[in-house]
Amino acid sequence: SWLIHDLHDCLFGKEAYKGSKLQDLDLNNGILTRIGAEAFADCSDFATSELVIPDTVDYLGQGVFNGISMSKLTFPIPFYTDGDAVCTMSYLLGKSNLNAIETVVVTRAEELPAKMFVDCASLRTASLPNGISKIPESAFFHCSALESITLPDSLLEIGEMAFSGCTLSGDLVLPQHLETIGRDAFAVCKIDALVLNDSLRVIGSRAFEGADVAGTVAIPASVELVGTGAFVGCRNLNAFDVSPEMKLYFINE
Repeated sequence: SWLIHDLHDCLFGKEAYKGSKLQDLDLNNGILTRIGAEAFADCSDFATSELVIPDTVDYLGQGVFNGISMSKLTFPIPFYTDGDAVCTMSYLLGKSNLNAIETVVVTRAEELPAKMFVDCASLRTASLPNGISKIPESAFFHCSALESITLPDSLLEIGEMAFSGCTLSGDLVLPQHLETIGRDAFAVCKIDALVLNDSLRVIGSRAFEGADVAGTVAIPASVELVGTGAFVGCRNLNAFDVSPEMKLYFINE
């Protein structure tokens, strides 16, 4: 087991412990700022199922945990480009390890990269921090096992296909300040009940296509635009509750 302790500032360089016999890692006893590319890659003896990366980290290199299988990752998301790459789960873990992750807790993020968690097929729960205003395009696309997501109160927009193909079973209650739901954002999700917030303005085309939404959906008076087929294929949906005074437009996109 290897620990950091009593350090005021530290970093791990490129391939620092790549291929080592490292079995355990505690990164929370110092002020860690940077972890270079493949710093802990291919540590086949690594036995910890959960890894916590402190909020002080502002750089994570490509493949930093490539070859390490863990079920839970708690981490900040530094937003930057590294050449043509961005900091996504595939970038950090390598595509071969995406299926091991079951839980992610994002502790700090200015914004999420597009396709941040795409194809994390075993991901079941995710938590996003307050301060994020947008979940971008395909952020959780094809996370087919995703059942629960904690959405921050700061959220204003959910991008197109953000949760398309996710399970998301149970009730979906949207954050109170959300204004836009993008095209195909929740397509084919297994949502039982849908509670739209009172600040919502736009529901994109096919936003809930094929979802298991049941009962009645109340469309808030704030909604101005509903895209083509926004609720098409919702076989368990019985009715909409819409105020006759609303200035509501159904549009083709």
